[in-house]
Amino acid sequence: MINDIEDIDASSYKKVYLKKRLKRRFGDKIKFLRPHMHKCELVMAHKESDSGGRILNITHTDSESEEDEAESQSFAAHSNSQQHEMLEMIHSAMNIHATLEKAQGVAEWPPRAEDLTIQRSRDIVPTKLFNFLAWCTGLSQDFHSQERVDVQADVENKLLSICQDMMFLSSQGRKLTPKHLSLGMAVRHVTGSSSLIGLLNGLGHCVSHSKVLEHDTALAIQQLHGDGLPPGFCQEVFTTLVWDNNDFGEETLSGKGTTHNTNGIIIQRSLGDDTDDNDSNPLISVAVTKSKQRTLQVPPTNIIEYHGRPRHGPAPSGSNVDEIFQNQGREQEIPLNKDLAFWLCKTVQKLSGSVTPPVSKIGYLPVIDASPTDKSTVNTILSRSVDIANKLSLQSIVVTMDQAIYSKAQEIRWQNEEYTKRLILRLGEFHTAMSFLSTIGKRFRDAGLEDISIESGILAQGSANGVMSGHHYNRSVRCHKLVAEAMHRLRFNEFLDSLTEEEHLRVITSLIQLRESYPHSLIDEVRQKKLSNYYRIMQTMYRSAVKNDEENGQGDDSASDIDSDSE
Repeated sequence: MINDIEDIDASSYKKVYLKKRLKRRFGDKIKFLRPHMHKCELVMAHKESDSGGRILNITHTDSESEEDEAESQSFAAHSNSQQHEMLEMIHSAMNIHATLEKAQGVAEWPPRAEDLTIQRSRDIVPTKLFNFLAWCTGLSQDFHSQERVDVQADVENKLLSICQDMMFLSSQGRKLTPKHLSLGMAVRHVTGSSSLIGLLNGLGHCVSHSKVLEHDTALAIQQLHGDGLPPGFCQEVFTTLVWDNNDFGEETLSGKGTTHNTNGIIIQRSLGDDTDDNDSNPLISVAVTKSKQRTLQVPPTNIIEYHGRPRHGPAPSGSNVDEIFQNQGREQEIPLNKDLAFWLCKTVQKLSGSVTPPVSKIGYLPVIDASPTDKSTVNTILSRSVDIANKLSLQSIVVTMDQAIYSKAQEIRWQNEEYTKRLILRLGEFHTAMSFLSTIGKRFRDAGLEDISIESGILAQGSANGVMSGHHYNRSVRCHKLVAEAMHRLRFNEFLDSLTEEEHLRVITSLIQLRESYPHSLIDEVRQKKLSNYYRIMQTMYRSAVKNDEENGQGDDSASDIDSDSE
């Protein structure tokens, strides 16, 4: 046919390369369309002079069948308006299809948490695809050729989800996106149901269950090959380690054989935008070859045996702690006669200012397959903490534990000079508060605290032991707060009874003014010290009465609430 029309010998041409030659010759001026699955492709060439376009039928056979030729003629015989509308839709579809083909999914393997964020989704979703869907759904009327259109935050997440679905579908699951990876992993860890993952994968919302297992296995291999430290953490940066037990509590016939592990996490403050990460030597992640491996042989845990020794406490510091505290108080201008907690809050606020600290980085440490109730396991925890400090080039490192592990760890630490110098053991905030609650309960339980709480209806008799020991945290905090308020009210009533009629009237007047100003202006007045003279007089009188009670042994050692709030 080419020889008859163009008078060119095309016998050496191969039809396999015809499409490539047309693309190379005409570029974006032509588009390819397959109207039916088993039919030949149509080549559409758009001319500026035509309202519609011109369609050439290129077959993959030596001679074109009559049926194909009739279809082409029928398709080209449409009206100009219908043809123009159809061609515009086809051109748009071809442009979006080309955009989808150029789009790149998550390239790193295995993808880590920072690769599966909303920001990462914004990076891999093409701007043209995002804008097209925003215009199609009517969520935006703005026109930007190079920039992404502005939409609401909740709408943006939905558009990003649909865009990632289209990328995943067009590549037949070969391009991995943050949505499909993170959703599959989240469903597996929350439910453990492979059937649910299969249903979501069938609807195109996440990767298959086998891909989730491959991802999880690759992450475990990367952690094991990373010499015990997750990637992304920097050297010579303040770091905290947290160790705790992880009990699965399986149902067994005898109650034996349940799983008891020790898990740890590493916490490090981010360096911020104005700090060069290269100066702090961030640890590089270990490359893992992508494979179909879905299981992992658990490596043996090296437990460092601990042999019991005579118990002893920490070595004396050789200085008077009270004297050191007094000297530091004078240097730092600590108001020792005032509320120390209030001063600490003010100092932290002054140092930090209004700048919000950056979000800390958190990573998971290799699991110790042993119960932390064993001292050998605790010794292994301390040894691994020292190794992590060495890898991060730190002279010392903070290790946070719960109360059960902390008591054993301190006993081992005091007997090891290296542990004493390199490790700073600290109770978690929750267990620290529980220790204080337990101290209050032990000190005042037999003095009537338990009886008053039960008879007043604050506590049930069966809950008294848990509240007094601090194990029932919420109930214990509520009980002590109510008892403390009742005690302060009783003492304030005694203070009112000790006043003369004139002083009593002044105090009542000040209280009425405070009640009328609460809660709108009282806090501002206290902070700015814009208080009435009545209030200042009442404050001085009440402070003097409390001081007299303490000197006579009739009150406790705590400062009044008025002093704490006003100062």
